[in-house]
Amino acid sequence: MIAAPIARIDFGLTIAARLAGEDVAKRIQLLIEYDPKPPFDAGSPEQAGAGLANDVVMRRKTLIDEAAEVARSAGAAFRRP
Repeated sequence: MIAAPIARIDFGLTIAARLAGEDVAKRIQLLIEYDPKPPFDAGSPEQAGAGLANDVVMRRKTLIDEAAEVARSAGAAFRRP
């Protein structure tokens, strides 16, 4: 049943907002791309807006750069004869 997991995510985001603030909860929602019926309208970069989306990207820049390097290495390994 899908309602239970969604309710748990909604509850988790609500708790995150109370503990760390609404901006933190919105960042979490955007990071997990949670967008079925979210408590905040920030489940995609388009909905979150450029400011919040850029903030999340900048906070995750190291991880994004590491993932890009892994992808490059994997691609190079597949191109080798």
